[in-house]
Amino acid sequence: MSVTARRRAAERAAVQEVTLIEGGFPIPLTPANPGHVPVHAVLTRFVLICLGFGLTASAFGIWIVAGGPQAADLMLMKLGASLVMLIAGMCMLVFARDNNGR
Repeated sequence: MSVTARRRAAERAAVQEVTLIEGGFPIPLTPANPGHVPVHAVLTRFVLICLGFGLTASAFGIWIVAGGPQAADLMLMKLGASLVMLIAGMCMLVFARDNNGR
């Protein structure tokens, strides 16, 4: 094996041994834990979290806002809308979580 081939092999081994320190413990960089997150994943997660919190808060906010006496059919529509917003908001919050549960 030539000197350059040995040097390249040593460089590849050094790259594979690089670790990411998280919470004081070294974590090996693997395909499952690449050590970086793509920008589109961060933006998608941010949008999902904002929309999820907004929809969840709106589901409760519908009932907090005073509306005066209402008919039964309007109350049923309000209940349906709040349930749809609550379920959609909670789904967005769950989908925004990463693989490690954070």
